[in-house]
Order: sequence, then structure tokens, then C-alpha cells
Amino acid sequence: MSQEISVPRTTPSGLFEALSAHALAETTPHDEVVKLRGNIAKLSGDVNTRLRGRLISAEQAQEILGPDLFFGADALKQTRGITIPKEILDQIPLNLTEQDALECKRLNHRVSLHSDKLADGPLTMLSLNDDVANRNSRKLLDNTSWYSQESFATSAGTLEYRETSSNVVPGTLGQDYLPSADTLIAYVKTERFKDRPLPAEYEDAIKEYEQKRPELAMLIKNWDKTHASGQKNWYVAAEIFAKLQITQLTRPTPNSITQDIAMKPMLQSTRTWTSARDSDGGLVYVGDAGSYGASVYSRAPGYRDVGLGSSLSRSLSR
Repeated sequence: MSQEISVPRTTPSGLFEALSAHALAETTPHDEVVKLRGNIAKLSGDVNTRLRGRLISAEQAQEILGPDLFFGADALKQTRGITIPKEILDQIPLNLTEQDALECKRLNHRVSLHSDKLADGPLTMLSLNDDVANRNSRKLLDNTSWYSQESFATSAGTLEYRETSSNVVPGTLGQDYLPSADTLIAYVKTERFKDRPLPAEYEDAIKEYEQKRPELAMLIKNWDKTHASGQKNWYVAAEIFAKLQITQLTRPTPNSITQDIAMKPMLQSTRTWTSARDSDGGLVYVGDAGSYGASVYSRAPGYRDVGLGSSLSRSLSR
């Protein structure tokens, strides 16, 4: 009996996955199944690589972007005293093609290697603040007292490459979390992946966001009313935003944006929303990183300020 083939997404790898599942649905010996699936996975990966472009090395990315926009292992060693063993460094994915690197250069996006550790322990916002003070006799963060026990400040970062806009995305200043999500999505579509298809994970994340957007708009409009859950509407909206895939794919964590500021000054007169919440439920934002150190605050997602916008920040190691 024939079976309907369900293709999970409109990409070559999705098609191969569906065909694989269909072909192996019959009674096939286990060892043959393993072998066939391995061959199909390799074939789908090869096709995706050819369509998207061959990935480049960190050295090639540095050559294209130059020292002002690429900060790799050497930069980590010089600025933080962190030495990453070659066997570990070689295992950190850098999902960047030559076209990606050229787009980053055109848009003034930096590509930087972030760390989960300092030379003497985990790299948290607070430990990084101390490290900068000890090494450079300057403040990385302004008053840290209100968030000294918050998980976003005490959790270690991630060992990964990240791409981050050098300032907030044009058009996001003065926007609250909802319209800034719209602007970030438009920016990703029309600028970052200009004239080429979006990666499938972004397509899926945008669909999820579009499904949730009417509910989020209602919650923000009636922000001070009590939700059926017993929480205020703004609290529920912040919770939804933090869990959305588009939030995780396009916004920095407080730790990651702090690492970027420490690597090379940025956001000196602007602030950016992040993907994190504090223990009271507000969404965290970071910026105004001048001589007094970067400020860190949290607000309800409907909060607006002329100096508050949204940076694009995405992992290149997923």
C-alpha cells in the first residue's frame, strides 16, 4: 500500500528526510537501515552546502572582515588571557559562508568568538566585569547591585561564534518589544539574507511568531489587566517572548552582548533589548556603555524609550 510522503520543510534536506522515512518504512534489516540513513544524511548535507555556499574558516573570515569586525581566538587571548586548545577550537562550528561574511562587512556586523570561561573560572557578566576592571582599570558594567543574584548575570556564557550588529538595527529605536520584533524580522529578510532564501529555522520561527503575534498585541495593549493564569498580562507577554524561537535566533543574551562590549566598545549611547528575563518577569536590556560602564535594566515588553532599540545577534555555532 502506498504511503503519503510528508515533507517537513521546503529544503533539500527536508525532502531527503521525508524520502528516507518513506523508503525505510518497509521491513528493512537494521544494519541496512543504518547504512542507508548515513548515506542519505551525507547526501542531504552535501546538497545544502552547495546551495548555501561552502563554509569558510575562521582565518578566511578574518581576512574578509578585517580586525575591526572579526574577533577570534587571538583576540580572546589578547583581551581576556583565554587560551582555547586547538583540539577544542577546531570543534567549534563557524557556520559562515563567504557570502555571509561579505554581508556582515556590508552591514557592519561583527563576528566574534565568545567564551564560557575566563582564565580562572566561569565567564559570567559579573566575573567579566571584574576581569575588565583588573586588566584595564575601567568599568565594564555600571551599578551591578540590583542584579548581582540574577541568573542572567551569574550564569556562564557559551563557547561559540556570534554575529552581532555593531549598533541597534535601524528603525528599532523607540520601539517596544513587539514592533521591534517585526523590524528585526524585516531586517533579517531584506538585509541580512538579501536576495536569497531564509534558512529553514528562521522560516519556522517566523511562522511561530506570526501565530503568537495577535495574542501578544492584545496582552501588551491590556498590559495591566490580570491574565487567566493569575499573572498580569505584561508578565505573560514577556514569558511568551522569551520562549519564542525568533527571540532566541535574533536577540543577544545579556552575557553575549556584554562580551561584545568588552571586546570592542559598542552601544555607547544606545541600549538593546535582550532575550532574557529577570526574576520579576521583566525583559532585560543593556547599553549606554560609556565611561561609567554599561547600564542594565529590565522592563515590561510594552516599555518604550528613545534610546532603546534592538541589536541583531545570532549564534554561528548552532
